[in-house]
Amino acid sequence: SYEVKRGERVYPRKRLIIATNRHVLYDNTSIYWHGLYPSPKLTLEPWNDTWIGKGLIWDAMPMQKMLNRWFRLIDNHMQKWQQPDLISDKNSISQSDHNKINTARPGLKLRFNPVAGKGTELRYPDPLPAYLAEFGKFLIEEIGSITGSHELTNLAQLGQLPSADSVERIMEAMTPEVRMRSRILE
Repeated sequence: SYEVKRGERVYPRKRLIIATNRHVLYDNTSIYWHGLYPSPKLTLEPWNDTWIGKGLIWDAMPMQKMLNRWFRLIDNHMQKWQQPDLISDKNSISQSDHNKINTARPGLKLRFNPVAGKGTELRYPDPLPAYLAEFGKFLIEEIGSITGSHELTNLAQLGQLPSADSVERIMEAMTPEVRMRSRILE
């Protein structure tokens, strides 16, 4: 629907506007007033049962979600080191004093009555297993190989336009997915 101002043309059977970013090519009565609108389709990558082809990101999404969880794990672990757990004996320190303690602040000073109980204890987390660092690298490499961004990174590192021979060698070294995508675009 559209609003018609006084003095403007009324389009009783719909209005059709065909435009580019800079110019209006056609603005008049729609020839598709019967409701059967043609929609041009550009499919960059053919894939069964898809309208616009299969996007690159769909393959990498599960790995990206796993990488996000990995980052969250590392971040949570660093926060635990920054502000460790505080365990207090309820007989040696009052609840209000316990609630005031911020273990992230530097120069923490605590007073407690050793006769009344054990006192307070800062509990730092156990170190993360060494394989978790390798797992993060694996995820990043896997996302790069699935999306084919490693080949683009190699091209970007050249700093200049490669010759035709170099492009052919790079194309031969590409993953099958990237080769298929480039052939379809050609």
